[in-house]
Amino acid sequence: MFKKIVSSLVAITMVWLTLTLGRGESNDLIVYANEGCRTVAECREQINNAREELESIDQQDSELEEELGEVSAEIDEIVSQIEDSERNIQELQVEISNLQISIDENLALLEIIAEDILELEEEVALRMRLAQRMTASNTTLELLGGSENLMDFIRNVRLITHLVSADQIVMDDLTDLLTLQEDTLTSLHEQQVTLVSRQANLEAENELRAEAQARLEDRQETITGKRTELAQVRLSQEEALSIAESSRRALQNANVSNIVVRDGGSGFAFPLSSGRVACEWECYPGHNGIDVWTPGNTTAPILAAAAGTVTVSEFNNGGYGNFVIIEHVINGQRFATLYAHMSSRAVSVGDQVAQGQPIGNKGTTGNVIGSGHLHFEIHPGGFSWGGAVNPRNYINFPASW
Repeated sequence: MFKKIVSSLVAITMVWLTLTLGRGESNDLIVYANEGCRTVAECREQINNAREELESIDQQDSELEEELGEVSAEIDEIVSQIEDSERNIQELQVEISNLQISIDENLALLEIIAEDILELEEEVALRMRLAQRMTASNTTLELLGGSENLMDFIRNVRLITHLVSADQIVMDDLTDLLTLQEDTLTSLHEQQVTLVSRQANLEAENELRAEAQARLEDRQETITGKRTELAQVRLSQEEALSIAESSRRALQNANVSNIVVRDGGSGFAFPLSSGRVACEWECYPGHNGIDVWTPGNTTAPILAAAAGTVTVSEFNNGGYGNFVIIEHVINGQRFATLYAHMSSRAVSVGDQVAQGQPIGNKGTTGNVIGSGHLHFEIHPGGFSWGGAVNPRNYINFPASW
């Protein structure tokens, strides 16, 4: 299952690379993973290049990861500041609301005090008019002169004095209270203005923080996108490394010196190190491939015609016997090659193989007439039943080689 997932990811990556290059964009890290290598020295060079590129990718990814961490920390700090400001704004709103209640209460009290002062002023005015009449008619002298004794005289004097001063004291007290209430109201208004200003400043600061947060989130998204692109390129490089290492092992451990790539650079090689054509394309009706055999060697190694991914490796009762299908991407085009009648299979689904790598041995499984041979097919666009074309379109098979 893991190999199937890896295979799918590789296929997606190759499509992405093809589309990117098709748009004319360049990326020094991109390497065609399907090119393979034809000599041990070439394989080693590709392995070293792939490893260097992977190191470069890891370094870039590490730097991006560090930058992403810094950006994320900045975003967290801004979010925390915004949350703190929001709490302060809510507290200020409560204070402003309470101040408004105090202002309303003081306004109501001022109205009451003003009414009391007005009533007292009317009463004092009435008493002053009465005192004037008493003065004019010598009422005051008569009141004092009619005192029966000293104590009575003192009481009358106090009465007159009280009439003059008592109202003035009350007036002074009410005036002082009115002044106090007005001062209190002014102070409350000033506090309210201050709190409203603080709230406006906090809201403005939060708007600036929100804009900074949006810019950081855009930067965060850009960095994440770059890391995703690097991951895709890394996948291609890992595939290139795997194929190059497989090619090197195949070239070191197998006799593939006689592999010849068809002139014209099709990218396909002979599926046997040596052999002879036994049955051409449609040598009989329905024969959709070429049969090749190796005289005197019924179990000769079968070699991958191009680098690619194994998609089928199984036994077929319908005629193929043991057979393998490999998917390739060559010069931006998709192909599949099929190898049938194998005596044994050396690869599994999901395996990455190099050009010329042994994938099994020639045999006589399935529907075979005569001595063992390899039935070989090429399918442009990927494998489909009935989708094979004449392999000679891509490989210049001689009568023998």
